[in-house]
Amino acid sequence: DYPVKFIKVDALKAQLDRGEKAAIFDVRDFEAYAVLHIKGARPLPLRTVDARAPKEVPKTGRVVLY
Repeated sequence: DYPVKFIKVDALKAQLDRGEKAAIFDVRDFEAYAVLHIKGARPLPLRTVDARAPKEVPKTGRVVLY
């Protein structure tokens, strides 16, 4: 129901460097998140998105899942 747009990593980095805000979620497994993730990203493993997203993903603003 929501518009979905894809963004390349370089474009997202440029936006974040300009101070634009985004809620960023890493949908990989927790082990991959622990090794390396985008600064400020929160872990939200793909297998848990259905259960956790309604409570944790903002309804407004930019949301990035990777």
